[in-house]
Amino acid sequence: MTEITGKLMTALLSNGTVRIVFVPHDGGGNEAPFIVKNLTTAEKEFVSTFGVTPVGAAWIRAEVERNKSFCIHVSLDETIAAMFCRARAQHEPGAPGPS
Repeated sequence: MTEITGKLMTALLSNGTVRIVFVPHDGGGNEAPFIVKNLTTAEKEFVSTFGVTPVGAAWIRAEVERNKSFCIHVSLDETIAAMFCRARAQHEPGAPGPS
């Protein structure tokens, strides 16, 4: 499997939910956030979905609790990275617009 390198950004929102966004280094501009209900769920997702060790997930959680946000450089499997990309509109043949 191909790995995609980028930044994994996490932010604690005022209502207690946690917003996680992966921004690949090769650009894209189509990033979609992954939102979980609280820090406990976010910590579990770091381990199960993103492959972070339990110790690493606890460290990220502590940083988010203290600073309300956190950013780390990671390499994700392309199937995991795809979770953070919005589908781009497909151009229909014969329709006006860019070709």
